[in-house]
Amino acid sequence: MTVAEAITTLRRLPRSTREQISAGLLGMDGFEPNEATLTVIGDLEGAPRSPEDDELDAVLRALESGDVNGARRLAATAAARWPDSQSTQHFWRVLQPPRLLATSPASGRDRRREFAWIRGHAAEYPGCWLAVFEDRLIAADPDLGRVTTLTVGVLGDEKALYFYSPPRTTE
Repeated sequence: MTVAEAITTLRRLPRSTREQISAGLLGMDGFEPNEATLTVIGDLEGAPRSPEDDELDAVLRALESGDVNGARRLAATAAARWPDSQSTQHFWRVLQPPRLLATSPASGRDRRREFAWIRGHAAEYPGCWLAVFEDRLIAADPDLGRVTTLTVGVLGDEKALYFYSPPRTTE
């Protein structure tokens, strides 16, 4: 990537992000910017704001305040308004609610007991992958590979339901 391409890429970022990058560069210990670097940083900070910048900043503010659903709505609006913008499309894509994807054919087995166990107990295992079979926990660990290995060792060919329990947030 050339310097010109890098500057063009940086200019596409929301203004608040560009300012954070500039402040981070200037605040690094031992960083001695030359005249060209200062010109680039000044150019990035002085780049005009666009309506897209304002909307992306609103998405970031919503996230910083903990309003994920509000951030999702704002990102969807921005993505619809600027369908060719990599930044807005990225925010819209990463803020989508999680989706359950089947990785193998349905077993035809009733999974209500597994779902009930997850609803009642998953929060007890923050930051862990869980393998649940019927109404019992087979394995729990932050490493999915370890959970899979332990589960196959216990269940053999039977298929457990795998679930990731998100870490607790400190707010």
